[in-house]
Amino acid sequence: MLRKFGMAIICTAVLAVFSLATVMAETPAATAQRQEEEKAAEKRLTELDRKMNELSSEAKKAEGKTQAELNKLYEEFKKQQGEAKGSLEKLNEVVQGATALQFQITKGEQDILNPLHYLGLLEQRPGAFEYALPMRQWRQKWTPEYEQMLDTLRQTKPDGSGVREFVAILKLHRDHPTDMVDRAVKQALDLGAAHLDGVQLCLRQLLSPQECPPALILDHPRLAAVGYQPVRLEQYNQLLEARS
Repeated sequence: MLRKFGMAIICTAVLAVFSLATVMAETPAATAQRQEEEKAAEKRLTELDRKMNELSSEAKKAEGKTQAELNKLYEEFKKQQGEAKGSLEKLNEVVQGATALQFQITKGEQDILNPLHYLGLLEQRPGAFEYALPMRQWRQKWTPEYEQMLDTLRQTKPDGSGVREFVAILKLHRDHPTDMVDRAVKQALDLGAAHLDGVQLCLRQLLSPQECPPALILDHPRLAAVGYQPVRLEQYNQLLEARS
């Protein structure tokens, strides 16, 4: 029975890896990384297969063993089963991440990649920003201010949070016109507010401009005497009287 469980786990893992790998449209870097992950997984599964065979052989000889020895064999099998599941989940995560970044919506013979669909994933995985094909295509159409904003955020927040914040700025394109977002990015840079809050503030001001209040007319006849009236010292005596 242990032998059957082991072979079932191994077959499931191999089929999952190959089924996910075949649907990917990858860059050379992503392909090389996936191949390394697959080699490591295959090596691990081969080692697990050998251990499962050993456990199966031990199980056949277990007729005369005590219950404690049988429990030990079962615990060893469960441990190997858990390690196989962990290795498979890790490989699946890598494959699914690469698949999502390379997903293509095909229309006729032309591939249409909408970069706005990838921003949520890139916020979670900022390290994939440089390798995502939709972002590389969209980047060619950016104004120079976007590159300046990205460079500034990377310098001020080099731990990856700078790229994550830049992706949040790009997400403003989902709900606002492109020309407005472009102007907001430029204004934020001009004001020295190269961050998400600065861009959002400039964008709100562009979308809802407020009229400046009229200038105060100081030469109004009623204000002409302000500052020129004679000083009346007896007024200060009233303060003393109120105090007493």
